[in-house]
Amino acid sequence: MKNFKLKIPQNIEDYRLRHLPAFNTTLENDHSTESQIEVISGISGVGKMFIRELKESQINKIYTHILITFKDFKVGKPKKEITINGKQYTLVDPNKVGYGWWMDYNSITDKTDNALICALMYVEKGMRYAQIDDSENVLNPAKERAMIFEEHFPMVDFMTSRVFFLRRLNRSQIALIQGTLIAQRIIKAKKLLRQKLQFYKRTKQPTL
Repeated sequence: MKNFKLKIPQNIEDYRLRHLPAFNTTLENDHSTESQIEVISGISGVGKMFIRELKESQINKIYTHILITFKDFKVGKPKKEITINGKQYTLVDPNKVGYGWWMDYNSITDKTDNALICALMYVEKGMRYAQIDDSENVLNPAKERAMIFEEHFPMVDFMTSRVFFLRRLNRSQIALIQGTLIAQRIIKAKKLLRQKLQFYKRTKQPTL
């Protein structure tokens, strides 16, 4: 077996936007070993073939650790300001955005492009969305923010602000459900977590 190191966030604040796709599996219904491997692989970046070399008990412990980090998660109010890599960004007011913002939002054909959606919700402090100079060049392109947010934006802050925007934009109930699906899956997974915690109460948490 090849040596590899799993890098799993130790707490909820350590998760970033790039980890979000790992939770697309149906957490509330499917906790099979293969689904656990898929989640662990997506979070750690380690291929599933390598994770399958671990013992099932090890996989289960790592997966339980992941669920534990979200046991107190609640969707609250989004942060009005957030600092990413030493730079401050402010939350866009959806009631004050211009026509250009709406054009960009509606042009996102893939609504799962979380980084780009996030770049529409937060802009550089002191600047407007898609602010232009005298030559009509955009000074703060959303795609540039998206690349930064993909790697460094806190996942939980994205989920919270996404729900906020969907509610403020008066989207349909279906859209709201889709936008909060990840959060709902994690919350529902708490039921299974309680059972697992009882099973593992005599064992130590895995060293990650």
